[in-house]
Amino acid sequence: MDTRTQAWVDAGFLDPTADDFDEMCEVLLWYEDLGFGPDEFAALLAEAPERDVPASRAAQAKTNGGRADIINVVNERFLRPGKRYSAEEARQALGLEEGKFQRMIAAGGYNPREQFTQLDIDGFAAFAASESLFSDEELLHFTRVLSTAMSRVADASTSLFQFDVASHIEAGGGSLLDWAQANYVAAQLVDSIFEPMRSLFLHELVGSVRRTDYARENRLDQDNRSTVRLAVGFVDIVGYTPLTERLSADELATFIRDFEELVSTVVTSRHDGRIVKLIGDEVMFIAVTPDQACAIASDLVTAFAGTEPSLGVALALGTWSPEAETSTGEWSTPLHGSRRWQCLAKCWWTPPPKKAPSATCLRARAVGS
Repeated sequence: MDTRTQAWVDAGFLDPTADDFDEMCEVLLWYEDLGFGPDEFAALLAEAPERDVPASRAAQAKTNGGRADIINVVNERFLRPGKRYSAEEARQALGLEEGKFQRMIAAGGYNPREQFTQLDIDGFAAFAASESLFSDEELLHFTRVLSTAMSRVADASTSLFQFDVASHIEAGGGSLLDWAQANYVAAQLVDSIFEPMRSLFLHELVGSVRRTDYARENRLDQDNRSTVRLAVGFVDIVGYTPLTERLSADELATFIRDFEELVSTVVTSRHDGRIVKLIGDEVMFIAVTPDQACAIASDLVTAFAGTEPSLGVALALGTWSPEAETSTGEWSTPLHGSRRWQCLAKCWWTPPPKKAPSATCLRARAVGS
């Protein structure tokens, strides 16, 4: 046994009597070439209890049952490199009082027991520097919205890896080294998504400003700047539950992806609306005019005409307050008596519709309400 391998054995990460000794040795020596030797591993695993993960992680990582956990531990360091700081150290670096710091990290989705990186601290410092322009409550609300949005992006990234990489490795009987190398490559690609994210955000920001300005110009109460007039739509797949029982998991995933692509194209690209919430078989969108909302509804219903399953679409026109939309992207009972949503008109179409959705009808109901 060479000296490098012996060092891993002495540290307790390799068991010469284990059936997977050669495979584990191959992975650990590859990690050592990347700069993660036995000492670095011991330091990483020592942090485990403080990062709100099972306290037995260190023990698991030294056993056959913890092979994948070794990959996860190193991958976390690839994704969030650098020195670790406790919550108290991070708070002191930011110069914030305890209550304010706790509210800030909670809004960002951080657990106070986990450790923070310099990047985390810099990010919160940027928010704190914005206090001269924005109130604490609005900054916390924005932080919650951003955290929720980033969580969805992260979940989508994980799904992308699982569907297009992990599934192929598993199907091909890939080795532990294959898994380790695939995770490493994926981690290196993370930085490449930030530029497209920046361009997408700026594009959406311009669109949001345009929609908001138009909606404010057409609000019913010109003296109340906290509300705007908008049309909101709800799209629902009729017969979705029986569909889930007929299709396989892969078939259902394909159907949902196609559905999301269709709705996204119709709502945003074709009619300049905005998707507020998209989850499984349900979509909620907003548009600044009744014409846009009805055009969206008509296009969606038409696209599913004569198909199984079909779509149901509900539209409403009313006044909306920013406080009505929560950080999770949900609205507070917008069509059921919410004080923050004054519903002026409602229409409902379930295909095959007797007639196309009519903006005139929606406006007429609003005038008559």
